[in-house]
Amino acid sequence: MRRSGSMSGQSRLRLPVRPAVVAAFTVLGLAAIAQRPAHADDNKMYPGSFCQSEDTGTDVRALSTGSMYNYASFSHHVNCPIVRDRTTNTDGTDDVWVNVYRSSLAGAASLSCTFFSIDGNTGAVIYSASASTTASGWQKLVIPVSKSAGYGPYSLNCTLPIASEVLAYSLAEHPPTD
Repeated sequence: MRRSGSMSGQSRLRLPVRPAVVAAFTVLGLAAIAQRPAHADDNKMYPGSFCQSEDTGTDVRALSTGSMYNYASFSHHVNCPIVRDRTTNTDGTDDVWVNVYRSSLAGAASLSCTFFSIDGNTGAVIYSASASTTASGWQKLVIPVSKSAGYGPYSLNCTLPIASEVLAYSLAEHPPTD
């Protein structure tokens, strides 16, 4: 004998579950379609040979490996340019990394680098931070950058003791960048 109200062998409990499941998958599908692809930071790495000596003379020169090396018997200053894509942000960037070599011939002299964010209208320093080392050998200096001028250039200035060098430096800007 057939039961009245039977739904072709399907349970009555399944019917209300199906619309909920379909609705959930629809929402998930629309959310996946609506999402934009993730944007990674804009990383730039520069060879040390981009740095220029701030002092007179030719004691600081580029090596064939791309480093900027101090041949002098005293410390020299170099200025290293940084291309800035986000030119209106004031929230800084990721840390600046500077790969350096400090010679044991440097004695007690430290190898130091300072990052600057300069106001493009007045030339005023809006933010600066430094890192240094007195350890011999290859080192990575990490300079935090928590603030930047709303308009203006970035710059990196390093003091190289005797027989020391800047191999490379890098910076990552948060999206959006040009």
